[in-house]
Amino acid sequence: MEGPRAVRPDEMEALRRLTDVVFRPGMPEQYPQLFDSDNLSNLRVCMDDGVCASHVGMVQRSALIMGCQIKVCMVGSVATDPDYRNQGLASACFFDAVDKARHDGVDLMIVSGGRGLYTRNGCMNVGSDLRVSVVAEQIAERNVIVTDLQTGDLDLITECYRKEPVRFVRTPADYNFYFKSGWAMNAPSVFHVVRAAGTNAFLGYVFVRDPQEGKAASLVEFGGDRHAIIASLPHLFEKYGLSSINFHVQTGDDLMQQLCFAAGLEHTRTTTSGTFKFINFTQLMHKLHVRFAEILGEDSACALRFDDDGDVYTFGSGSNTLILDRDTATKAVFGTPDGLPVEILNCQGTLGESLRAILPIPTLWYGMNYV
Repeated sequence: MEGPRAVRPDEMEALRRLTDVVFRPGMPEQYPQLFDSDNLSNLRVCMDDGVCASHVGMVQRSALIMGCQIKVCMVGSVATDPDYRNQGLASACFFDAVDKARHDGVDLMIVSGGRGLYTRNGCMNVGSDLRVSVVAEQIAERNVIVTDLQTGDLDLITECYRKEPVRFVRTPADYNFYFKSGWAMNAPSVFHVVRAAGTNAFLGYVFVRDPQEGKAASLVEFGGDRHAIIASLPHLFEKYGLSSINFHVQTGDDLMQQLCFAAGLEHTRTTTSGTFKFINFTQLMHKLHVRFAEILGEDSACALRFDDDGDVYTFGSGSNTLILDRDTATKAVFGTPDGLPVEILNCQGTLGESLRAILPIPTLWYGMNYV
């Protein structure tokens, strides 16, 4: 058994055979950003005489959270050949991916799954998104036009996405990967452009996952004018004959949340997609300093201290210190549908006041970046 290590170019067919067996045929075509020839160093495998016994795939990207740039890795296509299970190979590949991410300067890992391998090792369901469900008769507003993607629209969409306050940093290659596959959030998906009725001015876009007549569909992603996004929903119902449309509204997207409340749309608080794991907690918190300074002022933000040692996470300010375990610290930083942990709510003094002001940090939504 070789590995865990990076897959080699001549082993890609062996990796394909593994994903064919464990998932479905065609995974490399559905996730070209993951299986791209330039990303082989992030495909961590155990090989046994030409057989790919186990695999953990990873893509690394920059992201922006309220103006603060961080580095994120997304993990997916985790698989072990049925003949090689219960040997700890997936765990070995996962820890190897974590080590590589840390070496590469990654701050945060997002895994498209929540099985025990992940949750035992610090991957947590976090965030407090709003999951909204709409049926056709709930929205009457139609003062927009919804069109298929046309020449020139991609430049408008990419610029629109760049204006989102919590987002991945996407290069043209990321959009090209989508157009190669037509897949997002693990299913075929399609872009639509939302324009103003009458003027035809670009207002935003919606990205619809697997629309099929008589069934529910999800918005993989949306961007731009939130009023226009809501107004586009009747057009999507009509175009595809959908039974309902579901979508997530990120924490901090206050306007979209208020529009959903005002329209009386069914909603629940839920975690964001994927499970989140600190790769470098201290580095992450330092990168968020600008955000903290905007909220607290420069002096109070500079007084904050963050450190981790194994599974012990320390938050400090002046003479005040709060020590949390790994999982509680993850929930504290990103929040949950139930709010902040009691340890943060009960923290006294300047430290408690500061932490309650800056936390939780908004979570990233995969959208087109899902693997």
